[in-house]
Amino acid sequence: MPLTAIVFSLIASLLVWLCGRRDTVRAPQVTAVTITLLLAFPLLSLLPKFAILPASEDVVSRPSEIGKHLQVLWISGAAFLSLRVFLATLAIERWRSASRLIESIPWGRREIEVRSLASIQSPVAAGVLRPVVLVPENWASWPDDVRQMVLAHELAHHRRFDPFWRSLGAMACALHWFNPLVWWLVRHHAVQAEFACDAMVIREGIKAPCYASVLCDLASSQSSPIPAAALSERRSLAQRVHRLMHPSGGISPALTALLIAAIVLAAIGMAVLQRANQSSSPVPVIEVQTRLSADPFPGN
Repeated sequence: MPLTAIVFSLIASLLVWLCGRRDTVRAPQVTAVTITLLLAFPLLSLLPKFAILPASEDVVSRPSEIGKHLQVLWISGAAFLSLRVFLATLAIERWRSASRLIESIPWGRREIEVRSLASIQSPVAAGVLRPVVLVPENWASWPDDVRQMVLAHELAHHRRFDPFWRSLGAMACALHWFNPLVWWLVRHHAVQAEFACDAMVIREGIKAPCYASVLCDLASSQSSPIPAAALSERRSLAQRVHRLMHPSGGISPALTALLIAAIVLAAIGMAVLQRANQSSSPVPVIEVQTRLSADPFPGN
């Protein structure tokens, strides 16, 4: 599974990079599907196999000592990062408990709570089952127009289910912690989410220069849990401001659907080939030696 997952992540990352070579925000759906498939790779490996090479019944494959050590190392890393994701989720609940309710905004059959928290400097959207927008303690002193823009951005994160996608990304990184391409894909999707939320705010009628000015004012170093979506992340701020001032179009829905179909088929195909390779046994060494030492002309 690790080798095929690495090959798949390489192919998928190349497609995602090509989609966003001129514009980072393009095809966020492709990135999201790739992350989901990487997380589901252990289940995909259970798909029925198609035997490409004949299997030998005389040889039983045994994992080498190095393979056992690598497996222990992978399990240890995955367990550590899974614990980190769990603790981050608990941190969000602690933040919720330590915060003060300001208002509740209707959202379908649920409500999104807006809560003030003294330990943060910039608003964040968090919570998968219980969505919440956490704002700094001095939220009430902010100008009305700034609060309107900030709240529109955070609500856009919840409308896009970004806290859920961030949680999936964190779990994918825990499962494939050894693969830098998976970390890049998750980070890339987070940047795409910020671009998408910015575009949703602008579509609500807010002027791009005013909104960009607010982003720059709020940009500050902060610490937020993994499943939280923060408004002002310094690493992507310059790109976001540039796109606000110079918007461009995305790729067509048809091409997006084609790329998603190609990535899904690639993941399924690699999972099937993986099972076939694992079930195929090498020719025994004794049989190879016997064939090499045999007389090619036994009748002479």
